[in-house]
Amino acid sequence: MRKLKKTAPVTLQDLQKLVEKLKDKNPTGKEFLVEWGGDLFLDALEETIGEEEELTEAEQAKRLADPEAMLPELLPVTEEGVMRFVAEELSAAYEDPDELFSDLTDLSELLYMIAGLSYNRESSPENWDFPDSVKEDFIDYFDGFISGGYAEEPALTLFTTFVRDMAEEGNETALRILGYHSYGGSTAFPCDWEQSKECFDRLFEETGEPLYANTLGYIAYYGRCGDGVPDYDAAFRYFSYASASGIIESSYKLADMYAGGKGIWRNEEAAFRIIQELYAETLRRFCGGELTGKFADVALRMGRLYENGSLDEPNPQAAYYYYLQARYAIRFRRKLANQYGDDAVEKNIENAIARVEPEVPQESRKTCRRDYPWILQMALAMDKVVFVTFKQLKSGSVKMVLDRYEENENDLHDFLVTLPEFGFCSMMETVTLTTGAAKNVYLSETEEPVLITSAVYDADNEAWLFLHGDEIAASFRTAGFSMKVSK
Repeated sequence: MRKLKKTAPVTLQDLQKLVEKLKDKNPTGKEFLVEWGGDLFLDALEETIGEEEELTEAEQAKRLADPEAMLPELLPVTEEGVMRFVAEELSAAYEDPDELFSDLTDLSELLYMIAGLSYNRESSPENWDFPDSVKEDFIDYFDGFISGGYAEEPALTLFTTFVRDMAEEGNETALRILGYHSYGGSTAFPCDWEQSKECFDRLFEETGEPLYANTLGYIAYYGRCGDGVPDYDAAFRYFSYASASGIIESSYKLADMYAGGKGIWRNEEAAFRIIQELYAETLRRFCGGELTGKFADVALRMGRLYENGSLDEPNPQAAYYYYLQARYAIRFRRKLANQYGDDAVEKNIENAIARVEPEVPQESRKTCRRDYPWILQMALAMDKVVFVTFKQLKSGSVKMVLDRYEENENDLHDFLVTLPEFGFCSMMETVTLTTGAAKNVYLSETEEPVLITSAVYDADNEAWLFLHGDEIAASFRTAGFSMKVSK
């Protein structure tokens, strides 16, 4: 972009006249920039308003925490703010020079904003008026602050006013915000199940969005509207629709309905199959860093199925295994993003643990032993490939250090180690297993990580084989594998 050595300051009146002319003539972006001299005009405008101040994240957070500084930061209520907003909209001509200006930006809204500046400066914040696009951007951005418990005035009143007004007009963003805030209540809106259902009914009818069906399913399942009487038929329809689109919550609620015979014939096998599939998916996501997802809810349900003996005899130890994982996951989730209903989820998990824990014998040793390399096999089932460093010790044992592997560094998965007999559950980046006395030891690499794709037991030779594809990376005979358990 060319820079003028010296230009006269651009006034708001200059900007208004230009936008009026653009609306009247509707040139392409290229015509505006080249034939109209728009390139030079935008240079002069940028020079007038100056470059936007760059703030560190800490400085930005501090400014947004100050109600007096926040609103001018988020809304164009000063002359500089309006000019900067209009400049950004006009700069769209650089990105799509062949498009007509009427397709690049809403010029009527820009004029509306310029004309309304004097009114806004003379009015209190709760009476400020802006084009719908500006209000929508504000409520969408500020929604995160309100959900986090922010309740400072006048920002809170401005937020609630914009949301209510735009929801009445059918704005999707406003309906979504009002619907979710009314679902249980927030600092901005009280709990109002009827209002929440009305919002999501409108949204689902207009968009068919599966997330809205999921929310309507919850409202029906728990009888939020209708004097607390569940509507299982409606819940099943909504959950089925959303589950088919990959919404995890709807899938495990369908499993609940199959398990309890609610709105559908009782089918514990179907419930078990759904939860098993969800468990594998959410475990992988959790170990990959999705700590605010639905793993806690799914692990809780896996535990219930084993506790109740849905397909076999009740198995308290297996149930405890999954309940420990559910507890570990819900504590992470609540620390990072406490969600609506998490109080109840954690309470249900703790109650479940209290039921089965007394039935699970606890080890007093500091070492967990298994006949097979269980952590490696579980990791391989999830990740397909694991780095393993083998080293034969002077005692004759083999030490195996398991490490994460992924071609994309951002997709690394930790090991979720769960030992019910020790009451232990923790995420670990590396895991060390040590064998008992090992015989017939073969190591293709010593003290260097090798990629392992499978670990199988060769019954004919009574030896464990650790393979990369079809090639043997290590093999030996041993009576078992052990891991030291930390508190």
